[in-house]
Amino acid sequence: MKKVLALLLALVMVLSLAACGSTEEKTEEPQQEEAPQTETQTEETETIETDIGESAYHSFDEKAMTRAGIAGDLDFSNLPATEDKAEYLSDGRLQLTSSDLNLVFDIPFGWLVITQDGINQQEDYAMITDDPAYLVSGMQEYRYNAIVLSPSDEQMMVRVVKDDISTLVLDLNNFSEHDLSILADVLQQNIPELGDLQFTVLGDRTYMLMDFTSQGYVIIGTVVNSMSVYYFLELTETLTEDAVNEFAEFIAQVEYK
Repeated sequence: MKKVLALLLALVMVLSLAACGSTEEKTEEPQQEEAPQTETQTEETETIETDIGESAYHSFDEKAMTRAGIAGDLDFSNLPATEDKAEYLSDGRLQLTSSDLNLVFDIPFGWLVITQDGINQQEDYAMITDDPAYLVSGMQEYRYNAIVLSPSDEQMMVRVVKDDISTLVLDLNNFSEHDLSILADVLQQNIPELGDLQFTVLGDRTYMLMDFTSQGYVIIGTVVNSMSVYYFLELTETLTEDAVNEFAEFIAQVEYK
């Protein structure tokens, strides 16, 4: 089942990539009918304030991601302060605590998850950068709480934030199909950059597949414990169907608590 869902996600992303690369003029889509007012759609949701729309994705330059040597050669004395905490658990998983939400990553062999907590990830930092302070500063500037690197060096950015979506939803797993339909209407009406929006289940959690191809990226997002968690994937020529499938399987293993 997880494989089928991951393949579905890959198909959605590949279609989005094709749309991004096309130079043909887009056909104007029919105007959506206004969703009826319900208890989950109030006047307070008429304006959705979130930072996942226009120009929300930023990649890192070569200086931030230049592979280094060993942790002992790096300077961690001038890292920017962060409230995020990283800890490797006894079972080998990495726990990120951000804004009172714990994300536990089951990291496959050859993968790497980098958080803003360089002090507790010195060996991990040594694998990707020779300037830890520069990397953390970039993560904070772009509001990323983690970077997921696959063995092929594809990047997925992770953002944990309390926004209007998390305030409205609280926990996406509690939404019925009817609620999800209403939520889709509300988001598409109030986030101009958002294209197609679908929902799927990865692992034991409902996720939003959010198409921002006009901005050059897609988002796999969920809401848990009144916090939004967004996984950003940049649409590039190197982002293959297999790569997207692997990222979907990675997300399916993330535990929230």
